[in-house]
Amino acid sequence: MSTIPMMLSNVPNAIEARSLQTFPVAPNFAFSVISNPPENTVHIGGTVPVVIAVAIDALTAERRTAVTLLKARRSWADRESRQFYVEAAVEQGLAYQIRVNRERREMSQRELGKIVGTRQSAISRMEDPDYGSQSIPKLLKVAHAFDCALLVKLVPFSMLAVEAEHLSEDDLYAAGYDEEVQENELWLAKLS
Repeated sequence: MSTIPMMLSNVPNAIEARSLQTFPVAPNFAFSVISNPPENTVHIGGTVPVVIAVAIDALTAERRTAVTLLKARRSWADRESRQFYVEAAVEQGLAYQIRVNRERREMSQRELGKIVGTRQSAISRMEDPDYGSQSIPKLLKVAHAFDCALLVKLVPFSMLAVEAEHLSEDDLYAAGYDEEVQENELWLAKLS
């Protein structure tokens, strides 16, 4: 049984600022107790301060979405079609993502090539969705140039179906570490 700490929307800093214990109630529900609650916490019986947050587990909702998207990909029932899609997703997806990240950083292919230690023509090939010959060492150099992470892993087709729904330039952009930290700090400041 999985439990995920949940909280009421009027207690935004409860998990970060206080000691939280989560007790499983049912497969998709949890009961959370905060030992040092904020003033606007619900008090049961006037003595035990608790934040009760019974909610459908977020993982269940994500799984339901993934299963629905996978079922919608009827052509994937054919093994050859699935394999073709995977190859195209890797080859074309990486090419588009490299281009989007380079352009968002206002870098030329020549500038990226210099940082990566290759020629402009090699960067052009990496950004060509028909090239299809990316190497992990070269991709790591590109990730280092963009100051972002590279994640390569085997996944179930349901995860691929979810990823296939997120192909906009905003989705393909991977913020650099410093940019991400700054955005997260601004986001946390807005919650306070």
